[in-house]
Amino acid sequence: MGSVTASDGDCVGGLIGYLYVWGNDVTVANCSAAGNVTGSDEDKDYSGGLIGLAENTSSGKTLTITNCYAAGAVEGGSTGGVLGHTDGSGVLAVSDCFWNSDASGTTATLGNGSNPSDTGTISMTESDMKDAAFNDTLNDKALDLIFEDNDLALKGWKSVAGSYPVLNGVGNSEKNMMPAVDNVEISGEAEQGKVLTASYDYADLNGDSDQSTCRWYRGGRRRRNQCRGDSGSFGFELHADP
Repeated sequence: MGSVTASDGDCVGGLIGYLYVWGNDVTVANCSAAGNVTGSDEDKDYSGGLIGLAENTSSGKTLTITNCYAAGAVEGGSTGGVLGHTDGSGVLAVSDCFWNSDASGTTATLGNGSNPSDTGTISMTESDMKDAAFNDTLNDKALDLIFEDNDLALKGWKSVAGSYPVLNGVGNSEKNMMPAVDNVEISGEAEQGKVLTASYDYADLNGDSDQSTCRWYRGGRRRRNQCRGDSGSFGFELHADP
């Protein structure tokens, strides 16, 4: 995203100027804004590194903003590293969002408004945001989001030497990334004639389908060749040793 400038009375953000939510749960995830954000000096003008004004008018519904970063300078009347202003009766949950304190000149997530539920939202130096470790942090969270909701189709982040992370394959060549599994469990009775079942959660930041295989071992020795089951589950019947 490029730099954004707004005139008097406007909401301005590096990604979204005015985000209005009504009637549904809404999630903004896995996104970034690298440009500078400039609003006027009026208190009613809201400038955010990511979003100028986030308004959730639906009581009982949640606006979630997670795993995002803003890297540019932020200027205006009410400014925040991530959000310029929040409003509304609905829930606003902000987590794992980052902004460049060297550029933005603020250590506040939010300019003003009702405080969101804020977990793990921090300011970072420019050098730390350009470090490969920050790229790994974004990818770890993206995988967590997919594990939580398998319907999410999120891209991974790709480290760029001397610059900020970019979304893999979005305006750039796609790098093949290692899939991940979590919550591995084995159920059943370890007795001859019984079936043991291994289950797990699968996530892939390239969107590739699960092509996993498994090998069962007992006493340090493999007792069966590779087996393939339905995505996320493998079964194996126990037999006597030959």
